[in-house]
Amino acid sequence: MRTLVIFSLLVVMTVAGLANADTLTLREGLSGYAGTQDTWFSSRTTGGELNGFPEGTYIRTALWGTTAVVNQQALLRFDGIFDNDGGSVPLGIGINSAILTVHVPADIKYSDGEANAIHKMLVDWVETDAYGATPWAGGATQQIDLDDVEAASVAVDDLTEYAINGKIPQGTTMTYDVTSIVQDWSDGENNYGFLLQSLGLNAGDGLFLASSEYAGAAGETARPTLDIDYVPEPVTLALLGLGGLAVLRRKRQ
Repeated sequence: MRTLVIFSLLVVMTVAGLANADTLTLREGLSGYAGTQDTWFSSRTTGGELNGFPEGTYIRTALWGTTAVVNQQALLRFDGIFDNDGGSVPLGIGINSAILTVHVPADIKYSDGEANAIHKMLVDWVETDAYGATPWAGGATQQIDLDDVEAASVAVDDLTEYAINGKIPQGTTMTYDVTSIVQDWSDGENNYGFLLQSLGLNAGDGLFLASSEYAGAAGETARPTLDIDYVPEPVTLALLGLGGLAVLRRKRQ
């Protein structure tokens, strides 16, 4: 009996050692994935920015002005992450890391721009929502407010490390660490995606990022990509161990 117990524990420990993390990579078009939602908009009345750009090839952030501040805000969401939403990650699981990768295409004019920060969105939205949309028109402003109601007031990461002389160069690939946000979703919070908010460090220099619709020279790999590294379900490992125990018992009979 003692041998059986030791064998079962070794099986569980071995499986845990070999499979201590699973990964999920989400990018529009990758392995048929089609769950990315993204758009951008601002209070500026020129260029259609009030209405937003749900199908554009880039998303843009910028902040400038003194008396009439123009705040170009971008939204990004990956649907179908967890198993309660058609995804493969078990709800309630531990998230080792979640990294969002974005790219500044060299084939977009004026794409050098100032750094932005990433915040957790706290209200639901669709790609066609824009400046003054219902989800945030009732707040302090008609844009998305960093008020812990519409979006989290504290950013989880930003792109300042990639800036050179205040601007991020064309062709730069960058990452945000969004582990804490994805863990909150795993713990039961609704996935409303991310807000990209300019830090206003180099006023007027908008940052252009490839969107989920981008099909330019940098290729589809330039589209926003979310890599999630998560802990396998403990019950699966336990069952594997029990399975090994059952096999050994049959051999001894």
